[in-house]
Amino acid sequence: MNKHGLVMPVLRRLARLPGPGWTRRTARLAGSVGPPTPRFATVVPLQVRGDRVTSTFRGSSTISSLGRAETFAILPPGHAPVRPASRLSRFVLDPLLGPFGSV
Repeated sequence: MNKHGLVMPVLRRLARLPGPGWTRRTARLAGSVGPPTPRFATVVPLQVRGDRVTSTFRGSSTISSLGRAETFAILPPGHAPVRPASRLSRFVLDPLLGPFGSV
């Protein structure tokens, strides 16, 4: 996963521009998610582990955070921190090159 596979499609959707489709699913969070950005939407990369998801965000190193991401959540500006065991909407991007299975 890189910026062209995750970040650019997400930015296009947030800007209401056409881009690849995505599927919304619900998941329970296994751990905590850092505080959202007060004035901007926060994209949280997630890894699926059974019926739960875990944030892969590891500070400012976007490359290592996206390396394990399989799905993502979008927190609106000013959203309260998401606590462990909370349910949240997560999104799975449609495959860019065709079907490879589902996450």
